[in-house]
Amino acid sequence: MLNVNYTHIFSDATFNKTRMTNARVPQPVDTSYTDKLYQQPTDVVNLSVGYDYKKFSILASMIYQSQVFNQPNFWWMLRSDKATYLRWDIVIKQGLPWLNMEIYCDANNLNNATDLSIIRKNDLPISENSYGLTEILEFDELLIDNDVNHLKLSKFQTERRITKTTCM
Repeated sequence: MLNVNYTHIFSDATFNKTRMTNARVPQPVDTSYTDKLYQQPTDVVNLSVGYDYKKFSILASMIYQSQVFNQPNFWWMLRSDKATYLRWDIVIKQGLPWLNMEIYCDANNLNNATDLSIIRKNDLPISENSYGLTEILEFDELLIDNDVNHLKLSKFQTERRITKTTCM
C-alpha cells in the first residue's frame, strides 16, 4: 500500500495595528499588515507505505510541514515561524498462532523531530518542543463468550513517552 498527499497552501490574513505618531502630541494611526494565516504551514506532505500478509501488517508513515506561521508582529523581522518539521512513525501488528492473540507495536517520532520556533529574519531559535519517541506495545486476546454470543477484547498495554520544552 502506498499513499502520498501533498498540499501547498496559499493564504493571506490582514492583521490590524494601531501605532502612535512621533509628533509633539502623539496621535493614534490605524494601519495593517498582511501575512499568512496563523498556524498555517506553507507545504504539507503525508506519506505512508504499508504491507499486509496473512496475520502480519506493517505501516510506516511520514509527515512534513514547512514554515508554519506562529507569531504575528507588525515588524516583519520579528515575526516567527516553526521551522521545517519532519517526523517518521511506524505501526506493526502480528497475529499469534494461539488463543486468537496478537501483538501490536506503535512507535511515533522515530527520528526524534522537534518543533523549533525561529525568528523569521535571522532564523534565531526562540523555543523548542521535543516530544521524543513514544512507543506503545500491546498484547491483545480475542475472547469469545459463548453464553452471550459476543466478542470481548482482553488487552495488556505498556507505553513510554518522553517530552521536553525549552524556551531560549
